[in-house]
Amino acid sequence: MAVYEFFYHLSKYLSCWHQRSSTRRQLLRLENHELKDVGISPNEALAECNKPFWEK
Repeated sequence: MAVYEFFYHLSKYLSCWHQRSSTRRQLLRLENHELKDVGISPNEALAECNKPFWEK
């Protein structure tokens, strides 16, 4: 059962990390007016995009 749990949690982590990475790449593609629409400054967006994928 421990092996199953290991792979279950591993798949959850990988999925989460992939989502973070993808979202941050999308954030990089937004124009300044789009960032303003969602309440994020260009500097905040850049800081978020510079985080490693495993960091919240």
